[in-house]
Parts: sequence; structure tokens; C-alpha cells
Amino acid sequence: MTKNKIKPTISQVVYCLKAGSERYPEVCEECQLYGEVGCDHCYDDVTDMAIKSLKELEQHRAIGTVKEVQCMKDKQTAKARILSEGKYYCPVCGHVAEMGYCKACGQNLY
Repeated sequence: MTKNKIKPTISQVVYCLKAGSERYPEVCEECQLYGEVGCDHCYDDVTDMAIKSLKELEQHRAIGTVKEVQCMKDKQTAKARILSEGKYYCPVCGHVAEMGYCKACGQNLY
């Protein structure tokens, strides 16, 4: 990458890091990038890419899992309150609820 600006794929990054290419340069000769950038450049590039990928993963985990994000999205979709015996209840958790958001579970209500 530093010489020819070739970007390794994720699978090449993992392969290179598993092999520890600086310690085992013969493994690098099997790599598709070896002839294009050389062993030292390739290892530096994959290390940088791995660090960048781990930072991105950390940011995604801070946001939450797909299931957690879907749950938050569902709570934003307004649901009708249930009227029973003159009181309104949240359809999700069953607590007494007023207009707006349920104070117990955070569900958006109308």
C-alpha cells in the first residue's frame, strides 16, 4: 500500500496477521500481494488496517447490536394505548400510561 497503494482484503489481513509475516517471510511468498508490495510493506499495511477495523468494530458495538437497534426503533413507532376500566395501559408492558411515552418501558404511545 505504501508503495503502490494496493489495499489488502480483510481475508488477506487476517491471513497475514496469523502468519506473523515479519517472522515467517516464506509465508508471504504465498500471498497475492507479495510481488506487488513486498513483505515489510504488506505487514505494515495489514497491521494498520487491522487496527482501523478494530476501532470501527468498537464504534459499532457502542451503538448496540442489530437486535438492540431494532428494539429501539420499535419503541419509537407509536402504539395505541389500551383502554380498560377507564384507564389507559401500555400495550407492551401493561403499566398505566398517558399520552407520549410509557414511563415504565419507554414505548411511544398515542
